[in-house]
Amino acid sequence: MLSATAYTLRQKARLAVSLATVGGFIDAVGFITLAGIFTSNMTGNTAALAARFAEFNWSAVFHFLFVIGAFFAGTVISSMIAAGGQRFGIKSVYALALSLELVLLSAFLLSAQWALGHGIRPGYAIIWLPAMAMGLQNATITQIAGAVVRTTHVTGVLTDLGIESVQLLFWLRDKTSGPLLQRLRSAFSLSTKHTSFQRLILLASIWGSFTLGAGLGVWSVHRFGLHCLIGPIALVMFIVGLDMLHPIAEMHEVDHGRDDLELKRYGIDSGLLPATVRVFRIKARGRRRRKVPDLGRLPEKVGADIRALIVMFEEGLHLDENNMVGLRNATTVLRERGCELVLCVTESRLFVAIQEGPAAGVLGGANLCPDPEFAVARAIELAQPHFRQNVA
Repeated sequence: MLSATAYTLRQKARLAVSLATVGGFIDAVGFITLAGIFTSNMTGNTAALAARFAEFNWSAVFHFLFVIGAFFAGTVISSMIAAGGQRFGIKSVYALALSLELVLLSAFLLSAQWALGHGIRPGYAIIWLPAMAMGLQNATITQIAGAVVRTTHVTGVLTDLGIESVQLLFWLRDKTSGPLLQRLRSAFSLSTKHTSFQRLILLASIWGSFTLGAGLGVWSVHRFGLHCLIGPIALVMFIVGLDMLHPIAEMHEVDHGRDDLELKRYGIDSGLLPATVRVFRIKARGRRRRKVPDLGRLPEKVGADIRALIVMFEEGLHLDENNMVGLRNATTVLRERGCELVLCVTESRLFVAIQEGPAAGVLGGANLCPDPEFAVARAIELAQPHFRQNVA
């Protein structure tokens, strides 16, 4: 499923670029169709709201308030779908939010087409549809890819672009030396290895995609009318369909305060685990083999006081090359923070894949366990102060 830990940087970039194109397209079409009202740029709408308030133009004030409220409602609905869906076991909560965006955009297309066909200026009954759709999209992609990604406005994107550019330039200045030409060659080869460079590419791609989408929106609405909205609707539909065809497994923390049935089968009481040990389980629901979430983000899930992290892999999971690299990076980062990663892999195919993968050397053979009993025993051993002193 679409999830906050599901995507690698490359996957997030593809998703962000696609949705940024949709955001720019809808904003431009909405601006033209709705007489100067932005459907995704709430900064512009807020400034216009303040200006109309200073002019005592109450009709316009309520108009802008209505649009801002619709956008805000979209963000709230997206968060409610994500939180509620995870609680009630919905398999693809973020795809569900994007599906609702599809419904809203389709309703906007049909209602605006009908209104303009009857000589009616689009008003309150229509304007909330694209604004709520963009609120849904923005909140959804933020939950998937983190606060760095925005697809319905680019002010924050340009700000981050400037910050990351300076950080990269100073890093390159410290890492290179010699004549200018030699430093330029070294900078070119080194820059691709720095995280700021990857973020720069992502941010620049988002800005470019939003600009491209806005340009296409203006051109196509003049050429095809509101039928041009079929394009972004089809693109969002493709994203949702792709998620359904290639689902991603869920990862959740095992609650120490409640009995865990799988651990109990091995005679393990999760409530007796030390407070410095955490357990996560990656679940593969359904018959279809599911991709493992982005393991590189595991360090974000544990606090500084955790000394051992167990990740339990259910059967029916698939690890690709990106997962393997993410696993290796997560192991390194956690170890630098004083936390050891222990994997519990019961499926022999997956066990061998990890054993022969790039993370094996960093992880260590003792931290790759074939069943929960061994994994828990290993984690408890690693969490003991005397063991950690010996390792140090």
